[in-house]
Amino acid sequence: AASKIQRVWRASHGRRTHAGRCQKKEHLAATKIQALWRGFAVVRRRHNKAATEIQRWSRGFIVRLGRARVRAAIRIQRHSRGMVARRKIQVKCQAALSIQTNIRAKLARKRVEVCRKEAAEASLLFQNAARQKQAYEVAEQERQEKATKQAEHDAATRIQRVNRGNIGRLKFDKKKQEHEAIEAQHKAATKLQTMERQHRAKLEVDELRKIKREKDDKAATVIRKYWLRFFYRRKFLNLQKELRMHEDSVVVIQRYVRGFVVRSKMWKDAIRAEEQLWAAVELQRCWRGYLGRVRWELEYEKVFSRQDAASRLQRHIRGWLARTRTDRIRKQRARAEFQRARLRFKAAQRIQALARGVRCRNRINAFKQRKLAAVVKIQSIFRGHQLRVRLWDRVVAKRTVQIQASMRGFLVRNRRFHVLVKVICIQNNYRKWLRWVPEQERNSRSEAWRVSRAEAKAAAEEAGVTAR
Repeated sequence: AASKIQRVWRASHGRRTHAGRCQKKEHLAATKIQALWRGFAVVRRRHNKAATEIQRWSRGFIVRLGRARVRAAIRIQRHSRGMVARRKIQVKCQAALSIQTNIRAKLARKRVEVCRKEAAEASLLFQNAARQKQAYEVAEQERQEKATKQAEHDAATRIQRVNRGNIGRLKFDKKKQEHEAIEAQHKAATKLQTMERQHRAKLEVDELRKIKREKDDKAATVIRKYWLRFFYRRKFLNLQKELRMHEDSVVVIQRYVRGFVVRSKMWKDAIRAEEQLWAAVELQRCWRGYLGRVRWELEYEKVFSRQDAASRLQRHIRGWLARTRTDRIRKQRARAEFQRARLRFKAAQRIQALARGVRCRNRINAFKQRKLAAVVKIQSIFRGHQLRVRLWDRVVAKRTVQIQASMRGFLVRNRRFHVLVKVICIQNNYRKWLRWVPEQERNSRSEAWRVSRAEAKAAAEEAGVTAR
């Protein structure tokens, strides 16, 4: 029985150890999968960040290239329109000069003062226009710089907010996973405690039921004792009552029984007297025979001593053989009975072992099913969480791209609007300048500008040669 208990305990301990190792391996595998997934998520976030940076730089380059092309087109348009306007103005000026020459030939001396006044007013107006243009350009440049700084500050603030939100969500997800792991461990410990308490409660309830059953058996025995006493007492009283009712018959039966007893006693006394007489005669006969045999033996002791010794030896040997055979038969019967008892005991042990094995396997299978259900539930929760995280990352990336696209579109439209406003303002001022500044003065200024530009170009080339 002890060997059977040890074997069963070792098998149960081996299964529990194997289950613990399997659970540990599953935990390590889940931890490894989580580590790989987190590494992949970090690399993916870095790739997304790098792709966003590349997109930002490429889109900035495209926008700057477009702006450069727009500026080049505006510059070409400005020069072409200026050239056309200068040709038209030159033709008109030539016609006006010819007309003025013909008309003002006589009124030249009278209008000298008027022309001087008009020239002074024109120069004053041109100066005012030039100063207004310069002030407008300075104000517009300051306004543009301020708007650019504000837009950059807003974009940086928005990027920081999005980044901090992502970091905060990552921290929250990490804390949430830690809390869920601690909660799962707490639930598992609570479940184990519940199972242990349930087992102990079952043992206590079985003990209480056993005690109650013993008390019930004892109470039933007492009740049965009182009931049997009552029943047989009532039966005896009924029988006694019935005998009292048939007293005459009982007296007759007693008379016959007593007569039979007396006759039997007399018969036994006669037999005993006869037996005593026969015994005395038999004793005398035996004693006389014994005395005769003794005398015979004494007379023939020498002749038959060896035969007597042989007979005595044979008797003792046969008795010893009979006793030995009897002991052997008795031992065989005892051994057979012990073997049957041993077989019954082994059969009972085998039945108990099978029953305990079935109960243990049922408990282990139920425990495995619970563990498997818990593992499947944890895997489903983990996979759902990972899917939600991926979907949330996709949504955040999509919303980020949409916000970037909207912001870049807004910036491009805003810049285009300001560029168009500046172009229109420059064109208006240039037309005013063409309208109010004489051609000679324009030519002189253009010549001075070309000369200064040529000097600057020559100085830049000399500086480049010196640097080389």
